[in-house]
Amino acid sequence: CRFFSPRDDSSFQCGGCVPTQTLIQNVTCGDAQVDLVCTGGPREKWADPPPNKTFTVRNCKIPTLNINWAQTEHLRIENCEIENLNIRDGRIGFLEIVGTRPFRLDLSRTQVKRQNIAVTQGTALGNITILEGSNVKLEKQ
Repeated sequence: CRFFSPRDDSSFQCGGCVPTQTLIQNVTCGDAQVDLVCTGGPREKWADPPPNKTFTVRNCKIPTLNINWAQTEHLRIENCEIENLNIRDGRIGFLEIVGTRPFRLDLSRTQVKRQNIAVTQGTALGNITILEGSNVKLEKQ
C-alpha cells in the first residue's frame, strides 16, 4: 500500500474491538505522521494479559510512526525506514525493534517485560532518545 495524503495525518484504525493479531507490512507513506490505533487509546486500567497478542510493522517506510498506548504481548518493528518512532505510554510483554534505526525514538512511560532493541543510544549516531518514565534500557555508545 502507498498513502500520500494531502492531510496533516493518517491513521490505521481497527474499529471498536481490539484484534488479537495485527500485521502492517510493505506500506509506504508520504510526509504525514501515521497513528496506529488498535488498542483503544488512553487507558485507566491495563489488561494482563492484553487482548492483542502480536502487533507487527514490517518493511514499511513511514516518516513518523506513533504507536502510543500500545497494549500487546509482542510488538515488533522490523526492517522499516522510520525517522520518528513514538511508542509512548505502552504496556508490552516483548518489545522488538530490529533492522530499524530511527533518528528519534520516544518510549516515554512505556513498560516492557522483555526487549530486543537493536538501536543504540548515543550522540555518535545523532539519535534523540527519550526514555522518561520507561523501564527500557538501551546500549550507550
